[in-house]
Amino acid sequence: MKTNTILSQDIQHSDGKSAYDTYCLRLLSNFAILSRIAAACVDEFKGCSPQEIADKYLDTPQIRSVPLFPDETNANHRIRGMTNEDKMDTEGERDFDIYFQAVAPSLKEAIRLIINLEAQNKLHPGYPLSKRAIYHVCRIVSSQYGTEFSGSDFENLKKVYSIWILPSPSKKERNTIEKYHIARDVLVGSRTEDEQNYDLMTIVFVYLDEPETQSEVEIIRLLSVLLSNEMAAEKKLAILEKDFGIPITYEIKEGVEKMCDLGESIERHGIELGIEKGIEKGIEKGIETQAKIVEGFMKKMNLSLEDALNIPELSDAEKRAIRLKLQ
Repeated sequence: MKTNTILSQDIQHSDGKSAYDTYCLRLLSNFAILSRIAAACVDEFKGCSPQEIADKYLDTPQIRSVPLFPDETNANHRIRGMTNEDKMDTEGERDFDIYFQAVAPSLKEAIRLIINLEAQNKLHPGYPLSKRAIYHVCRIVSSQYGTEFSGSDFENLKKVYSIWILPSPSKKERNTIEKYHIARDVLVGSRTEDEQNYDLMTIVFVYLDEPETQSEVEIIRLLSVLLSNEMAAEKKLAILEKDFGIPITYEIKEGVEKMCDLGESIERHGIELGIEKGIEKGIEKGIETQAKIVEGFMKKMNLSLEDALNIPELSDAEKRAIRLKLQ
């Protein structure tokens, strides 16, 4: 039996939320999952089956790629990751969740694509997510200089997709797929231009739904089940295999089970933390009330703080807390 899979290596030094996120990303980058995301979200793959995409178009030489683990030779089920950091001296550093190249079918010549896949839990992080996504694709486009092309060889610039998976949208945002891309408007005249020359940046937002909801959109149903924090691992695996025809490999089974275990652990910790904070808040409120009573004694009876503290029945700890609050 395989005892140290890619997933195990990825999280051996991680814990809690970080480990959960790692398993999530590794599942999304599995060929069986990623090929279905590409079929649903990448225009160039329309009409291709997920199996065809996985077999022909995702397992291609990567110009800037390095294996996630140099001794890992099984590339049939995982994307051999390109470097997922975009470093530029003048622009700082930007990490991407999943970042790879693909070749799309074409009647003329193969179209090369760069695809960035992001899993985003916070739908409203304090800034418009669409602006962050635009920043992502702009960085990937600009980072091609010196690797995909040099000088003025702009014809070698590759189209970039940034696909954002949002597992926890609000009710009105659920079960939605949005697409942003570059469009061309002819204001005057009748000149034509090949779309491949200007539509080089596409952003797709996939808003998931409750896992039990039967969305008409297959990719939303698939990802809602896969990334659910509520559904048991055994049920997830059964649905993935039966409803979506995904072979349950050791890696997928391990990833789903670990994600569910970690999700339950994180939720349990959150509940315990909430209870603890609630108790602390209750204690704090009680101290505030007692401090007001002591302060009332001081004013009404013209007492010092120490004398007023001796009137109510207070523990030494409560006296210290009230003393600090009033002083």
